Amino acid sequence: MEIEHLRNELFRVQSQLYELMNQPANEHVMVYDSGYYRRVLVNEIIQIQSVSNYSIFYLEDGSKILTSKTLKYWETTLNHNDLVRIHNSNLINRNKIKLINVENTEIILSGNITSRYSRMSKTELLNKLAR
Repeated sequence: MEIEHLRNELFRVQSQLYELMNQPANEHVMVYDSGYYRRVLVNEIIQIQSVSNYSIFYLEDGSKILTSKTLKYWETTLNHNDLVRIHNSNLINRNKIKLINVENTEIILSGNITSRYSRMSKTELLNKLAR
């Protein structure tokens, strides 16, 4: 009797875990900005840049938001397929890429924002961005 109960509970937990893993990624995030919480859609984000223990959001409308959260925090919180960590200090939106300069390890994003990527092979970078 107890074994059957444990099997049912295990099945229930496995089902909930499966549902959580297959949920769509967050499409927006609330970011504290000058005394207010601002709702930022992922498709508005061009880049999130690390500055020590702070992060700067670069948005499509040309605005920037300085937050007191680390880049790792935002990467984990957003957990979105369009956001790619290309360097210890840069998380970019792959949909905002205009140009990749392999010789200078630079990526030009919307709004003419330049971001550097870590030294990796061209193939590895393109595979990372293509996922």
